[in-house]
Amino acid sequence: MDPEIFISHSSTDKKVSRTICTALENRGLACWISSRDVKPGQNFQEQIVKAIRAAKIMVLVFTSSANNSNEIKKELALASQNNLTVIPVRIEDVSPNEAFAYEFATRQWIDLFDNWEVSIGRLVEQIAAALHEDPSDRRAIAGTATPGGDAAAPGKTVKAENKRPTAAAEAQIHKGPAKNAAWIMPAGIAACLAVVVSAGIAYWAFIRPMHREIAQAPAAPSTTAPTSMAAAPLPQTVPFQSSPPEPSSRHAIALVPESIPFIADRARQDIRDEYLPAADHKAVAISTGPIGISTGQTDDDTAKTTAVDTCQARANATPQPPKCELYAVGNEVVYVHGRPPVPPQPWVVRDASVERPLVPGDIPIAREIIKSHIEKGYIPARASKAVALAPLGGTYYYSGQQSPDEAVRRALEVCGESAGVPCLIVAVDNVFVVPIPMTMKSTGFFRPAGATAIAPELRDGLAHRLAEAHGWTAVAAGDGGKYGLAIKAENEQTAIDGAMTDCAKQDRACRVVAIGPFSVESK
Repeated sequence: MDPEIFISHSSTDKKVSRTICTALENRGLACWISSRDVKPGQNFQEQIVKAIRAAKIMVLVFTSSANNSNEIKKELALASQNNLTVIPVRIEDVSPNEAFAYEFATRQWIDLFDNWEVSIGRLVEQIAAALHEDPSDRRAIAGTATPGGDAAAPGKTVKAENKRPTAAAEAQIHKGPAKNAAWIMPAGIAACLAVVVSAGIAYWAFIRPMHREIAQAPAAPSTTAPTSMAAAPLPQTVPFQSSPPEPSSRHAIALVPESIPFIADRARQDIRDEYLPAADHKAVAISTGPIGISTGQTDDDTAKTTAVDTCQARANATPQPPKCELYAVGNEVVYVHGRPPVPPQPWVVRDASVERPLVPGDIPIAREIIKSHIEKGYIPARASKAVALAPLGGTYYYSGQQSPDEAVRRALEVCGESAGVPCLIVAVDNVFVVPIPMTMKSTGFFRPAGATAIAPELRDGLAHRLAEAHGWTAVAAGDGGKYGLAIKAENEQTAIDGAMTDCAKQDRACRVVAIGPFSVESK
């Protein structure tokens, strides 16, 4: 099926447009973008026309370059002829010139340079409405495939009620004889359920065991073909920037197993022990489900083709085939996407004063449907496990991991990859590990840099003090923009009282604006 979304962009905005494309496809919306989908040797103009005719939505990436692009004007004309819904998204604060002003006089802009996560949620909602779909069926794709099968993939959806999460132990890697020059060695990775809520839209994704597909070249008469046993990382979403991302370095990047996100600690060790020392020519291909690895090939091109084909063949056998991409050639990374955003370490600080049994209904800023999924899927799942919370209420977890640290890392990576911003670990195993406000209503993550109730010149100091604070904390703000702070309090009420008392010494009409990591308001 042809993608229903055509992304129109200026050639100078290729990188930021690919970032938008990745963000949409990670939420189950298949896109067509010329910088990726026009293959060598194809007629560029013909492919543009075909893609527009097949699409239903045009997402126009609008910048100063696009404002002066004659090619985009032609694409808009084709979109009008083919009755496409056009959704302009501004990457820069630039007003359309006369030609575009007429075209967009009745269209609503989405500004992606203000708040990426909120804005991308609005974009997904508008697309879903234009496609006459339930936006809650759009899921953030950040997963792996089960043995023999299922993988969430761009352009496809999996009904949450039909896919119950399972907790699977990390499987041993087994060597076996080659068959048709291909060895398939699964390494089960514990399943995880991901639920993302953005701008009132629920995105459901299931993180399932990752497969390794290893293609090995036949041995030459006088040599022994090397064997490779390794897993590769999942695709990542580059955190959005208000201007196009900087071009990636052209210097070779060595494949360092310990820096690969998403995969299990055991898989990282396998890559170090087995793949890195394997002989060239070799390559790794990745997807949101299976991966493909080829070793001992005659040249790099053969290794790359074999890795991608092996990966895609396995992916195509799943109900929702993801797209495979090349990740590494030899021992050098060629994958162009960045690492997922994660918060600075330490990611979890255990403090008995804030810890209590995990009650899904008490998870801040999460919708009821998400809390239900945590109740049914996470609570009974096997330890070690951890829940990561995104700023708009999405939750991600990994269970059945070798250690709490591994569960924490993987949950944060997959959450950050989908949300595009760092997430927060709220529970390890079945215990809350951060202060959970109960006397006031949580409204989001508290970010001192964006706290409008605090005077701008005081925000950096507050951020510094909070960065080193653990346990129960509270922030109160007065009408004059000054704040009061309580840290290391015995409980929630003590933190509130301390912040209010501290604020009253400096300002008037004080009110509590944050408890622990959450911004709050009166219930």
